Amino acid sequence: MFPLLATTNFSSAATITIPDHGAASPYPSTVTVSGMTGLLSHAQVSLNGLTHSFPRDVNALLVSPAGDHVLFLSHAGGAHAVTNLALVFDDAAATTLPANDALVSGTNQPTAYGGAPAFPQPAPPAPHASALAAVNGKDANGTWSLYVFDDSVGDAGSIAAGWTLALTTLTTSNVIADLTVAMASTPAALFVGANVTNFITVTNLGPSSATAIFVTNVLDKDVNFVSASLPPASSLAGSGGTQIAFGLGGLTVGSWTNLSVIEAPTVGGVTITNTAIVSGQETDLNLVNNVVQTTSAVSSPLRASLSASVTNEVVEITVTAQPGLAYILQASTDFVAWTPIATNTASPGGTIKFFDSTSPQSARFYRTVRQLP
Repeated sequence: MFPLLATTNFSSAATITIPDHGAASPYPSTVTVSGMTGLLSHAQVSLNGLTHSFPRDVNALLVSPAGDHVLFLSHAGGAHAVTNLALVFDDAAATTLPANDALVSGTNQPTAYGGAPAFPQPAPPAPHASALAAVNGKDANGTWSLYVFDDSVGDAGSIAAGWTLALTTLTTSNVIADLTVAMASTPAALFVGANVTNFITVTNLGPSSATAIFVTNVLDKDVNFVSASLPPASSLAGSGGTQIAFGLGGLTVGSWTNLSVIEAPTVGGVTITNTAIVSGQETDLNLVNNVVQTTSAVSSPLRASLSASVTNEVVEITVTAQPGLAYILQASTDFVAWTPIATNTASPGGTIKFFDSTSPQSARFYRTVRQLP
């Protein structure tokens, strides 16, 4: 790989006026980029001369010509008024802006606290990317848009000297493909002993076909691997320890494939974390979307207990257990062989009634076992 890097600054020096609530003017503020060759490999954005009496109200969204959008400033700086700050945002910075302390001029990572604000149209809706690398791997040329929005009443401000984009493009002899991975884990909350299914989707955003794609599902230490469902022409490359690796072959531009992993939590009272990672043989300029994480809360059910009474040789057994879970009642005469005699689900009050009308000729013992997937 012999990359040719080119970095160019593009600016809009027009003042952006921020009202005490609502969309700034202009909305959006735009910068036209032209003459860049290669594909984006790095983006940096600067706000030049931010003044505001309550900076927590200020939210800023960057939208690329390809439609990728990054929420790089939201709800930072608390109630500390600021004057003429120069704020630079760069994924490679060592720090983020403070949530409640005063803002100062400098370079920080994109910073957003709390839920995403509802930017008025024509800004794209949430969810927004949280890192500027989300714009990488695309053509830099075209119209870039900056949407600034004040989401609380009572304070106002401005960005006196507008904003600046520093864009770096890369020209390489290598083939480039942007792989992205998404994952949903269900259920989000469960009792220990039940199963969690991780649904994983891998997509190739291009601009070239991707080959030799591998996906790794890193499981939490408190789960056991149960099984996996794979797309055609793929393989389970390995399932050692808590890492499940898959070989997915190739994907053409714009195509995707799905797979799933079933796991069983082994410990209650914890939150398990799953991580999915995708990689391919081609150069990927946007590594932010190559990793995704999900969590599931695992609880321990109430310990089941039994009580019994006998009326006219009918044994009435009451099980007190976790509401909504199914339990199997088993009987034995020797504590060795246990025979299931009934299955039922605990009521909202956490009880189950079993009746055994068998007339035992000898001692009969009972136990209940939770029904697992």
